Amino acid sequence: MIDFLCNYPVYLDERRCNTRTDLGTDILSCHTYRASTGNPDSSQIWSTRSDYVPNSTKMISEIPIPETGSVPVPSIPLKRTFDQMESAMKDASEFTRQLSLASSIPGPIIHVSGLPDIPEFPMLDSAVEADISQRKERTLPSPVLAPIPEESSEGGGGEDLNPLVPGASTPFTGIESLTSTRELSTPWSLPPAPLDPATVSVPKVGHDSSDLIPPIPSLLVDSLSPDNNDANGDTSSVASTAGDSDSIFGDGQSDNTSNYTASLLSDVKNYAYENGRRYHSYREGHYVLPNDEPEQDRQDLLHHVRNLVLNGRLFRAPLDNHIQRALDIGTGTGIWAIDFAESFPSTEVTGTDLSPIQPSWVPPNLRFVVDDAESPWLYCPSRPFDFIHARDLGGAIADWPRLMRQSYEHLRPGGWIELQEFEVMLKSDNDSMCLAPALCEFLERLTQASEAFHRPMNIAEGHRQRLVEAGFEDVRDEVYKVPSGVWARDPVQKEIGRYNQCSLLMAVESYSLALFTRVLGWSNNDTQVFLAGGRALPCGPLLLQISPCLGQPQVAFGAQLQEACVIYAFCWSPLRHFPGPKLWAMSRIPYNLSVIRGYNHLDILALHKKYGPVLRIGPDELAFSTAQAYRDIYGARPGGCFPKNRKHYIRPVNGVDHILCAIDNPTHTRQRRLLAHAFSEKALREQEGLITGYVDTLITKLRSEIRHGTSVVDIKSWMNFTTFDITSDLMFGESFDCLKDSQLHPWIKLIFNSMKALAYLGAANEFPLLKGILDLFIPGEMKRVGQAHFDLTSQKVDRRLESNISRPDFMSAIIQHGLSEEKGQYLENERIMSRAEIYSNGFIETSATLLSGCLFYLCSTPHVMNQLVAEIRSTFKQDSGMTFRAVEDLKYLDAVIEESLRMYPPFVTSLSRIVPQGGALVNGHFVPEDTTVACHHYAFYHSESNFAFPDKFMPERWLGSDPVFENDKKDVLQPFSLGPRACIGKHLANSEICLILCKLLFHFDLTLRPESTNWVDQKVFFLWDKPALMVLLKDRFPDADVSSS
Repeated sequence: MIDFLCNYPVYLDERRCNTRTDLGTDILSCHTYRASTGNPDSSQIWSTRSDYVPNSTKMISEIPIPETGSVPVPSIPLKRTFDQMESAMKDASEFTRQLSLASSIPGPIIHVSGLPDIPEFPMLDSAVEADISQRKERTLPSPVLAPIPEESSEGGGGEDLNPLVPGASTPFTGIESLTSTRELSTPWSLPPAPLDPATVSVPKVGHDSSDLIPPIPSLLVDSLSPDNNDANGDTSSVASTAGDSDSIFGDGQSDNTSNYTASLLSDVKNYAYENGRRYHSYREGHYVLPNDEPEQDRQDLLHHVRNLVLNGRLFRAPLDNHIQRALDIGTGTGIWAIDFAESFPSTEVTGTDLSPIQPSWVPPNLRFVVDDAESPWLYCPSRPFDFIHARDLGGAIADWPRLMRQSYEHLRPGGWIELQEFEVMLKSDNDSMCLAPALCEFLERLTQASEAFHRPMNIAEGHRQRLVEAGFEDVRDEVYKVPSGVWARDPVQKEIGRYNQCSLLMAVESYSLALFTRVLGWSNNDTQVFLAGGRALPCGPLLLQISPCLGQPQVAFGAQLQEACVIYAFCWSPLRHFPGPKLWAMSRIPYNLSVIRGYNHLDILALHKKYGPVLRIGPDELAFSTAQAYRDIYGARPGGCFPKNRKHYIRPVNGVDHILCAIDNPTHTRQRRLLAHAFSEKALREQEGLITGYVDTLITKLRSEIRHGTSVVDIKSWMNFTTFDITSDLMFGESFDCLKDSQLHPWIKLIFNSMKALAYLGAANEFPLLKGILDLFIPGEMKRVGQAHFDLTSQKVDRRLESNISRPDFMSAIIQHGLSEEKGQYLENERIMSRAEIYSNGFIETSATLLSGCLFYLCSTPHVMNQLVAEIRSTFKQDSGMTFRAVEDLKYLDAVIEESLRMYPPFVTSLSRIVPQGGALVNGHFVPEDTTVACHHYAFYHSESNFAFPDKFMPERWLGSDPVFENDKKDVLQPFSLGPRACIGKHLANSEICLILCKLLFHFDLTLRPESTNWVDQKVFFLWDKPALMVLLKDRFPDADVSSS
């Protein structure tokens, strides 16, 4: 059982059955007020139940579907039932191994105030026109509302307020139930017969929402039409059910208001969008909570919490089974009204709200109406309600006395009104609230903003006096203590705490976003920073203060924190609106498992195909697959480009950053300027002779292999031999003689073996708290590879620095232009070693990878091979004419290389970036600061939205002559990146690749061997994990001298 407190004159009972044994958990209070218009029989006063079974509550899915003739009946929408919320929670629990959720969320107080019977819609009698015409005259002035400020990058959240820290002496908050009765001043009278619809005229309403004057029969949500859904999935407001024989409303009522409804409908459904959330348009600005899907889910979850707290009861008023009319003010998703209408099938039930978001398939005795409860009510006085119900109106009503008076006037004598409110304050059994100063500050600012908005949140405790002043009698007040965590031992209390905690996490942004931006003048970014625990909350994130593990064994903290993070990812994260798989949004574990399995490139491609060009692949990471997104992320922008993500770039063994690990823009710019001379056009011309010599050596060695009877070769290895010899000579002034020895140098083997180790280390870096443990699972051999590779690099650098080589190469340019910004200080050896290591890795692996992939696709596509060979052999009569400038003029060769880069990019996955301070627009989407963003090359280039026939090798797409490819987004292809951080050596790599392909295809015919048919089906560990690529070579010049080409 739960703590239960009843305070009212007729019946007083106080019970405290606290099943909790630990302390330190915050409590949420729910107040329920009931008031009657007469003196009820005291024998009907309710009592508590201890035999409640949660499944006894009826859900929307149990509502019978009414007959609609020949119109097909769609399945009943279940999105508003708690079943889906429960399923989502089960998913989260399964992911965290069903470990306990952290407790200690403060909660609002539910006030349930007076429960009179609800009046139904007024029948359209002869007085309706007079009521409508008098509406403007008797409309009370609305409270002055602060204008909605423009979002400012400066924000206004820098001012700190003294936090309100409740102590142990603070009383519990709880559900308070207040009941009162109305005097039997007039006898109950039957309603008059309805008039002929032709005698009623309804005024039209303009489209300006500020001029809307909606009488109660204004916007009736059609409960039977299955076709009234808008693009957002919400039901349209249509008053066209006059012919429904099952309806107990008067015939013709809907017809009388159809014109009025049609004119108002477009305005009501034209929702307002602000700070990424959707709000009502009717009476725009009068209500601060959104009406979008996440908020609707929160309201339905809170409905289930109430059902548990009230032991399955929808209300606490002593109603009989023969009430005729009931009204639900602020019905929201309509879930309470649906349950109530189903429980009282002979009662006419009306639900009113500012937003037409309710489902269309509802019991036939239920209607939903778009109406403002603060406006004068136009219900027919001769047809009062028997029961009026309202809940969660804190922050929505400016003039509570007027609402009470109108409720009293439209409630039959002896009827009941019930108000349920959660108080927006947190209280605790002990002093644990002092451990959450950020949470206390949040609540203080929320209260401050709501009061400045003239619609205070904390209104529950004043309902008793308001009801009495309005004339109600027998006011009853109940307060329920609602846990906000799983600390209770009682299983029902534990379930209440778990769901209530989830509801509160979802409510944080819903309640604060509009108030903080409109009233306090904060920007959206300042508000999100405040909520997420940024600079405004130095004590820690608000979320973690909502869900700490107070009073729980420390061994469970990690699991509880994980589940709290899961809830944050779904309910509160600023990235929650982006599509993507749930498990990937919960944790970095699924993404990193994909990486270490070697299939991340295929997984990201499959996810893009399923979810679209914008994809959430982690709690704080997004992936994009459009050209505009690539420019936004990697291109130059005011204030500097997006910085790199440190977690995705592993530092060298000596801890000194090279150019790829330079995270900040100034450091990268300085390093790039120092190294630019080694890759200039002048340097490239000076290096051409050296590169050509090694390519000629490749041709000679292959010809020698054929003459010695080895026509089948692993062409991938020979590409590695060539590029490694070229790079090592340019970098260190000496070759490793791979071509000469026809075998890999040990350094190359170390490079290839280190790729998988880097993948594992990168995955471990994603979990800094667990990195020490995860390192234990990485084989020791993999760890030694990195150190051995760096030691070899250091030896080569030392020998090169000690030599007197005067020819131009990478190292000479680095040494000559290696002055740091402080004049006279040369580049330290450690920094030179770091750069030498990354350059050797980059040129060796990426160039050889592209050459291997290009040759595979050429051999797999004979017509492309034939066309390229024809271009090369018709252009050059002998290979001596093949220079850098000459080979770059071959158009089809250029198209083949471009298509090879698309099909088999040397760098497969992504170069992640961090959104800078203040957030940024990426592909038209606002992305908050500190979010990781990236474009994954393989998924980027194999997307059907970017290229026609993306999985086919078709160089013709790059020639611009085939209309089949006219819609290809060719600017998507950016294998060397772009902007200030584009690859500094792309011109050298392109010249080297063109020269090798031209000479190889000029001298030899290549045929793919059967064992390499599926060569391209490879795993990826940062780079491709390439097997042997076996081809058959046929020498075109068998009599050529093997001593020279």
